[in-house]
Amino acid sequence: MRRSILSAVVLLGIAAACRADGGNLIFNGSFEEGRARTGAPDDWTTSGNPSLHQRLTVDAGRDGGHGARLDCTVFDGDGPDFHAMICQVGKVGVRRGQRYRLTFWAKAAGLKAGGVDVSLVNTRDWVGSGLEETFTPGPRWERFEFLFQCQHDVPAATRRLQV
Repeated sequence: MRRSILSAVVLLGIAAACRADGGNLIFNGSFEEGRARTGAPDDWTTSGNPSLHQRLTVDAGRDGGHGARLDCTVFDGDGPDFHAMICQVGKVGVRRGQRYRLTFWAKAAGLKAGGVDVSLVNTRDWVGSGLEETFTPGPRWERFEFLFQCQHDVPAATRRLQV
């Protein structure tokens, strides 16, 4: 399959992943920290085939806060690593049997078809943790919330939260 995107933008607002009994597990989920070196929010990065042209920056968020902006201007090719992605690696630890809630605000422009996937995977064997959802952001800020129960007990060091 060959896909080409002239310009697609996904903006994420405040993100939080919480245990039913605890605080936020996502580092810099408000996207307020960092950006001095690369323009990207601290503890966030992109992933995907190097032939894709994607850029992660801090932008205006919902209600005057900050947001993470992912611009993808070239998307040609096919294969398991042909995806534009914002992710947080080695930060979010979850425990088997625990229930979690992921909430965030998002909007998008220029998406061709389909939705946006969000998941939490173990990077050792690429097995999911119980969070594997798809959402479709529109041109206005929308709140998204996903409840999940963790299926595997794996430390944060081998986890990747990916959108």
